Amino acid sequence: MRVEGQGARGDDLRKRADLRAALEAGNLAAAVEIARLDLALVRHFADEMIKEIKPQLSLAARRAAIAAAPDEPIVHREMIRALILARKPADVMTHARSAPFEEQQRRKLLVDVAEEFLAEGRPKQAVATLEVMQQAWPEDDDTRRMLLKAEVLTRRPEEAIERLNGFDLPPQERAVMLQYLAGRFEIQGEKAAALNARKAAAASMPQNFSVVLDYLVAVKSADGRPERVIEALEDEALQGADKARLLRELAGEASTAASKQLALRRAAAEFTPEDVTLVHEYVRAVLDERGFDSALAALDDAAFDKADRVQVLRDMGGFLARARKQDLALRCKTEAYKREPERLGVLFELVDALLKSVGPAAARAYFAERDVSTDTLLATLRHFASYLAQVEQKDLAISCRRMAVHLSPQSPELASELADSLMRWRGWDEAVAEIDRGELSHADRVQVFLRLAANETDAALAEACRNEAARRSAAAAQAGNEGS
Repeated sequence: MRVEGQGARGDDLRKRADLRAALEAGNLAAAVEIARLDLALVRHFADEMIKEIKPQLSLAARRAAIAAAPDEPIVHREMIRALILARKPADVMTHARSAPFEEQQRRKLLVDVAEEFLAEGRPKQAVATLEVMQQAWPEDDDTRRMLLKAEVLTRRPEEAIERLNGFDLPPQERAVMLQYLAGRFEIQGEKAAALNARKAAAASMPQNFSVVLDYLVAVKSADGRPERVIEALEDEALQGADKARLLRELAGEASTAASKQLALRRAAAEFTPEDVTLVHEYVRAVLDERGFDSALAALDDAAFDKADRVQVLRDMGGFLARARKQDLALRCKTEAYKREPERLGVLFELVDALLKSVGPAAARAYFAERDVSTDTLLATLRHFASYLAQVEQKDLAISCRRMAVHLSPQSPELASELADSLMRWRGWDEAVAEIDRGELSHADRVQVFLRLAANETDAALAEACRNEAARRSAAAAQAGNEGS
């Protein structure tokens, strides 16, 4: 009994044997008949003959397939591949011209073969295919572009770059090819040629951050001086590049020495002195490297006349405070206040820094030495707190009112303003706890609750404040009677 699968396999083996015999005997007609019955078998046989290193039998099978199915593009494509691999470019031309298709489809056959070779990592075969195309269609730009790509992969980089320079390509394609060639130059140890290729790539696409950065990194590697990087970036060919961002990226590299980071950060800040962040990063780098006085001198350089110097100092002070460097943070905030004492927020930040660093008494003394009375200081803080409350900056408003209380801890008026903010935004318990935490007398605390009751628009809360004032008054009176 014959199993169906075994029968089919037996038929295939017999067909292959018949096909091989016909081809070896030069009987193309018999091979064509087999191909008409089973085209896939003949195509597969042609592939097998390549593996067995029998190219003549493979080509003969391809001819039989074409004769059996002349309108099938795939059999023509496979023939072109086979002829290229057999190094018969003249036959490729002959076959392409004789294929029963319109010219555009004939061209597509060759393009498809070239793309297949490129995808397979066979650029030399792609070049051979495209050279045939160029002979047939010398004015075709697509062919010339594909040939150029293939040549970039196969020729010596100096030859390829010469070809590339003579060809008009879209900027992105040009940059990609130049970067690839730069890599090949680097492998060969030709650093100068690699640098020139990366420079040309950057000039092709000056607004592409990555391409320009690759070029500047190469400059930095070739010549460690930051001046050389800055000079490269100032080239007219790189107009449109994001110079400040590029320099900032280079300065932030872990491998960059501190002195070189400083030069790069300065250049970045000088390109855009209006950018507070860049100027802040530069001045902070000077502070880390050379100390506070040098940092101030750097900030006051004429190159940064357009910079918001007070904001730079405020940002530095905030950064240093977060880094637990309170002394330096205080110096920054003090300097900001000296330069612009009327600026909203500057005083608040300075008082905050003084209270945290040296305490209320020293803070009052600091302003007294500068002819700023405590009353003036308190009025400014209260005004700032009211403004912050209006713009819904609740936490900052509370902080401002707490600073005022710390500066004048025995003022019932200031204590009631702080308690009022806490009651509205954080609740009764926190307000009462704050009142009890202060330095007020019992009588003054009663006054705070009465003030709260008078200003409170919520009837229930106002009643609660009056009741708390009455309770405390009664408790104070009872304690007095017991004492007497």
